[in-house]
Amino acid sequence: MRAEDLPNATAAWMFAELDGVFIGIDHRGTKFESGLHNRAIHLLLVDDIEGIYGITKLMTNGQLEDHLW
Repeated sequence: MRAEDLPNATAAWMFAELDGVFIGIDHRGTKFESGLHNRAIHLLLVDDIEGIYGITKLMTNGQLEDHLW
């Protein structure tokens, strides 16, 4: 998922939280706004990891596909 998809992804967050689906977001180039959706995000690519909590894995380099299994 891309950063610009996040505001329209409520259904995906709910599905991920209920069924254990992993969500990865490439949020580089934009400021991450922390919120309730943090609980559904498992992999987040950001420019700066300072002050971001509640997400399983934070990365600052590579492509999103590099971190998926």
